[in-house]
Amino acid sequence: MGSTSQTYTSLDPDRLKVSGEGAWDAAQYILDELWMPYVEPQILELDRPVYERGLPNLEAEEKHTVFSLLAKWDQNNLLELHSARTVQPGPEGKVKVFNAHKSLTQDWQIGDRRWRNAYECKIPGPSKSLPAGSQICRFLVPPGKGVKISITDRSDFYHQMSCSLERSRSNLLWPQMELGEFKGTRAYERFVARAQALPRRIDRTVFGDELHGPLFADRDVSDQCPVFGAFRSVLQGGQLGVEFGIAAHVGSLLEKGALQE
Repeated sequence: MGSTSQTYTSLDPDRLKVSGEGAWDAAQYILDELWMPYVEPQILELDRPVYERGLPNLEAEEKHTVFSLLAKWDQNNLLELHSARTVQPGPEGKVKVFNAHKSLTQDWQIGDRRWRNAYECKIPGPSKSLPAGSQICRFLVPPGKGVKISITDRSDFYHQMSCSLERSRSNLLWPQMELGEFKGTRAYERFVARAQALPRRIDRTVFGDELHGPLFADRDVSDQCPVFGAFRSVLQGGQLGVEFGIAAHVGSLLEKGALQE
């Protein structure tokens, strides 16, 4: 069991509070420069990583513990599977999850995306307009005047927001697994359905000549097919996670007339 006296502890899936099923279509509310990065994060990728805050030790991750987390994700339809043959090999760019203390019995889920963040450029988001706490404390209200404060929130938006298949590919957990281990899960069913729907003949006008390797390696649905599990929502720990959440929240409020430009 995770320690209740420490703020951060190693992964313990049994203590994690994972709510929501990634069913909120946030993309329809994300406007302007954040929409494409949310739907297709590959446009953020740098030609070489920029390391700023060290790297996580992914080799310390225990496979059976990570698998328990992936199984827990699948219960909430938050697990996606990707063929290891279609992504960068090895631990580089992968993610680990750890616990952040919430209560005596539960922890928050935090994604250590430092390695993945190093591959993504930074772009400004709506959080740049938020006042700091110290600024709010200096706010003066003249005598005889009052202030009205409206607070809206979407509970656990990190687990509520749906994301594209491409975005889930940026949340790959180490270590590598085998597809057969996931039989009976919803993620397995989606993986097999995608593989079976792939065309058998490659349209060269669309896919070229596969000069960088086969694009359809994920046709393989054998039990031995190497796969990575991925979080199919927004991982708390991504450098743009807060920006996506705020942008979607603002867009939703604007559409409902609860917020003015």
